[in-house]
Amino acid sequence: MTEQFDNGLEGRLAIVTGGAHGIGAAIARRFAEEGARVYIGDISNDGEEVAASLRQKGLDVTFRTLDVSSEDAWRDFVDEAESTTGLPVTRLANNAGIIHFHTPYEETLEGWEKILSVNATGQFLGLKAVIPSMKEAGGGVVVHTASTTGLWGSPLQISYSASKGAIIAMVKSAAIALAEDNIRVNAVLPGSIATPMTAGNDAKVSRVLGRTPMGRRADPGEIADVVAFICSSRATFVTGVAWPVDGGFMAG
Repeated sequence: MTEQFDNGLEGRLAIVTGGAHGIGAAIARRFAEEGARVYIGDISNDGEEVAASLRQKGLDVTFRTLDVSSEDAWRDFVDEAESTTGLPVTRLANNAGIIHFHTPYEETLEGWEKILSVNATGQFLGLKAVIPSMKEAGGGVVVHTASTTGLWGSPLQISYSASKGAIIAMVKSAAIALAEDNIRVNAVLPGSIATPMTAGNDAKVSRVLGRTPMGRRADPGEIADVVAFICSSRATFVTGVAWPVDGGFMAG
């Protein structure tokens, strides 16, 4: 990897999807604190509150509405971010995702397709949208938010587990295909985590928490720390890896 991409997030244009809440909001804050110019994309307008609160701290953060399941929306989002800042996108935290809890016999085709369209297709479209910019710039880093359920499965999360497994496979394929372009592609696999997306489902996620050796749920900032590390100058030989951030869950 060239020296141009060995100096972390300072001065980089970084996109964070699903940045209105939880992990995405924590990643946006961490990126901005490390000097990145951050564009938050989310279907929820709550992302503007996140961006405004960070701007009040002197950080460079912009929010725009983004439907990650739309290829046209992705194209427009990247074009605006680059034309406004005058910078190419060289960091993408591909984090947007949704969840619901259904067994295989309860899930509907509509529910399956909705989960896959956001969690899997949405992350594919994000990766595809930034590749031209990263190639032209000489490199970049993409970090996808997957889940431990993409490896071990869950009886109550048939669609969610399938979508996260698809992300892990996509990351490995993309990392191989894009290595010659100095584009690193990795995934983080959160375990049990306290976010608005899982709020109110404590009984359904207790199975995971009960198998977590550290005996607690993660804070979103703990996931953001790992994402920032992967995007930093300390991880320039790291690609194609699915990183469990799970309090030891996968070790059990």
